[in-house]
Amino acid sequence: MEEIKSHIPAESCMMKYPPLKYGEINYKTRLTKIFEVLEKEGKTADEKFIIHFPNLSKIDFLSLSKIPSVLVFTTTHYYELSEDLNFTQKIPYDHLHHAELCQGEKLLNIHFYQEEKEKKLPLTFQAESKEHRNIVGELISSILIKYWRNFFHKEIKLLPDEDLYQYHAKVWKINRKGQSQLRFIVLTDQFLCNLKYSKGEYKNKWRIPIKALVYVGFAAAKPLNLKLKLDKKIQKEILSLHKLKSVSKVDREFQLSDEYERTMMLFHLRRIFCQLNDNRIYLNVKEVPK
Repeated sequence: MEEIKSHIPAESCMMKYPPLKYGEINYKTRLTKIFEVLEKEGKTADEKFIIHFPNLSKIDFLSLSKIPSVLVFTTTHYYELSEDLNFTQKIPYDHLHHAELCQGEKLLNIHFYQEEKEKKLPLTFQAESKEHRNIVGELISSILIKYWRNFFHKEIKLLPDEDLYQYHAKVWKINRKGQSQLRFIVLTDQFLCNLKYSKGEYKNKWRIPIKALVYVGFAAAKPLNLKLKLDKKIQKEILSLHKLKSVSKVDREFQLSDEYERTMMLFHLRRIFCQLNDNRIYLNVKEVPK
């Protein structure tokens, strides 16, 4: 068989090229630049980068313009950068409420918790496609759930490990002196918890077992107010079983901030109640007198 000869000169085959090493070329990737921006804006060592979303346009409704933006999410904050990676704003997660997929196929809203004296409009972004918008929205939702789960279980340690966080609502309550009081209504896989917030400290006021619910009621005149009715005997048995503080009150009422929060609270209450009852009993939701 005829020997196949290479047309490449032998001396060329013997040449050795040293591999390129990281840092030898004076070039920064976009991700490297993003990390530098985060460090400059106060990112701590404990704050870990999760993901960034390029190719989004922020909608400015005042000027009716689209501003190319990059959204960056860490374990504790949301960062907004311009297309050329200049810093725009930084928001802690405890200010973010939820991500909403809008009726427009490519539009996404990021909503904020509303303070009693300050109403903040949502941020609206347009994605490249409906699929891109859906991915961004779902990932934001999962990041926020993980953040709040870590917050309630590890940061303030008000939920035991066996009591898994599911959802919460941030509520402003007006006391008898006309002062605003922040409350968290937290749903776990077993209980509804009322957490009090005052002077930077959280306190677990009471827990009621979701399995003991008889119904959830609402009044047409006050659609954001939810009224809970519990079975006193079942409530006592479950609290005693878990060695928790006894609670005699079986009627509860609290006001939610908007329709979204009301819908989500009802959804999770019904879902958890059904699971606790082996999917055999559905939670009754009915209209009650105001």
